[in-house]
Amino acid sequence: MKQILDACCGSRMFWFDKEHPATVFMDNRSFAKTLCDGRRFEVKPDLIADFREIPFPDESFQLVVFDPPHLCSAGKTSWLGIKYGVLESTWQNDLRRGFEECMRVLKDYGVLIFKWSEDQINTADVLKILPAQPLFGNRRGKTIWLVFMKFPEDNNHKRVFTVESIEYRPKSCKYDTYLRGKRDEGAKIVSKKYAYIYDLYGEGYWTGFASIEEALAAAREREPDADLVYITETEEYVPRVWYDRVIDGLQEACDDECAGCYEGYLDDASERDKKELGDMLTATFVQWAKERGIKYWVDIPVAKKNVLYNLKSGKPLHEEDKNVWLQHRKRVSKKEESK
Repeated sequence: MKQILDACCGSRMFWFDKEHPATVFMDNRSFAKTLCDGRRFEVKPDLIADFREIPFPDESFQLVVFDPPHLCSAGKTSWLGIKYGVLESTWQNDLRRGFEECMRVLKDYGVLIFKWSEDQINTADVLKILPAQPLFGNRRGKTIWLVFMKFPEDNNHKRVFTVESIEYRPKSCKYDTYLRGKRDEGAKIVSKKYAYIYDLYGEGYWTGFASIEEALAAAREREPDADLVYITETEEYVPRVWYDRVIDGLQEACDDECAGCYEGYLDDASERDKKELGDMLTATFVQWAKERGIKYWVDIPVAKKNVLYNLKSGKPLHEEDKNVWLQHRKRVSKKEESK
């Protein structure tokens, strides 16, 4: 087993030996491209994988290098985007998950080398979201190198036991897919929050909590005898007023007054005009709701996974605790059968 992992190797720019025999080079991309100046740029990892879900067991490596993308605003086909990659809008959560995964696969007293560039995001803002502080580091211009160590008394770096979104209630699955599509179309996502649910096949989520701790506290208060609870992320989604439905409604209103009179009505409006109509109506709806103190968004589960928490300890269950979850499911099933 190789003892070094580069979790975001890219083109291996800072490696003296780009084929180091003790290293697993990992990235979520693999491609070769000729740049405008004729140079050849290649990303050819040994393993294609996501640093948020590193496919290795706990305590696999002595040394892990973590050099994630550091740019928020760069075209994905631009030179900078190709060279360094581009962060998603969920970059805070992604970096934290990546860091936790890197620590998880480290052996006790293993070393994590974290590289960051302050082109767009300050190191101080990154350190706020990481669950550990560096031992020391070095700065050269905008580039910062930080050194972390995994100590044996810190046992929080095990992979938590999660339940895939396939176990969401059907309605939640529908909303999850719906929201992803709307985000791709440019729908506005206001902010991320958390929700809890005792039983994935139960009546539904309790939503609107600013942190995991708040969700856990509410779950304890609601069901003092409960032992486990699922926590998932939600986002406040502002629904868009879709112009096609508005136009259909106007055409039907004309037809109600005079059968067939709507023929050709609004047919001369271009797609651009119709989208502008949708933008205007959505903005008007939001302003109307704000002025009246009406809630104009809805909390929708968007996380791919529910994380199972022990309500007594307030900590997530780990993979080795799977039997606890199975026992929990049996108790829930018996309770449902007795109803």
